[in-house]
Amino acid sequence: MTDRRLAGVIEDVDTLDLTSMTSAEDLAGITRISDVAIVLVPESLMPAAVGIPMDDVAMVIPVPDGVEVRRHTGSLVMGGEALAALR
Repeated sequence: MTDRRLAGVIEDVDTLDLTSMTSAEDLAGITRISDVAIVLVPESLMPAAVGIPMDDVAMVIPVPDGVEVRRHTGSLVMGGEALAALR
């Protein structure tokens, strides 16, 4: 079994995905989050996450527990029918 706990300062990343964390203890070793654009956190761990000192973090996004996050980076081209399906 691997130890999923992060420790120390996490800095200079575009997206910090903490959605695989399952308890506040998994986050307890993080002492600071700095220069991160987006932090993804399970909703149940938001209280623990906001207790971590942060600077230059653009956005902290709560993610419903158990949801697998899929992200797309880069250019995306799609037709109008993809947007029409949203109605």
